[in-house]
Amino acid sequence: YTVIKQPSFKGVVFFDIDDTLTTMPEEHRSDIIKHCVDKGYKIGIITASKRTPEHICYGNIPNVDISDWTCNELCQELNKDNFLFFNSLLYTNGKYNPKFPFFERDRYMYGKQKGYQMLESIKNTSVKPWETFLFDDNIDVLAGASMVNPEGNFIHVDNNNVGKQLDTELICKIIV
Repeated sequence: YTVIKQPSFKGVVFFDIDDTLTTMPEEHRSDIIKHCVDKGYKIGIITASKRTPEHICYGNIPNVDISDWTCNELCQELNKDNFLFFNSLLYTNGKYNPKFPFFERDRYMYGKQKGYQMLESIKNTSVKPWETFLFDDNIDVLAGASMVNPEGNFIHVDNNNVGKQLDTELICKIIV
């Protein structure tokens, strides 16, 4: 018989940066990361910007000079896996790789790229697409990501709307 190695984590929770992490209530930053980790999830970043891992963290130390929204817990979690779950327009799976499959240049393009990166991030694990989550402020991005990763979980956040803010209450409802 064959022994299939199970991942040591349930899935991956990805966060967009601009207008998602950057504008969330500061008092919830650490608790959100801790909750996801405590529930058995890895933490990932997917941004439609040209950020590098160093824009956010120097290893496990927050780069607050450039990214004043980051926190110790985020950097520690990203660093644990050598930024494997860090994705931007320049990086996929923590490695410099600015090439994507062709996606039509429309309002869903960045979302399709994010959906692609979600799937790439779990490709060599036994995590299933339905065990991936993307928190993003842009509805078109979420729709595009769901076109490429239709089994993923996509959560719209609006930090200007108390009922839709990325905060501990929202995370506790979704990441169980």
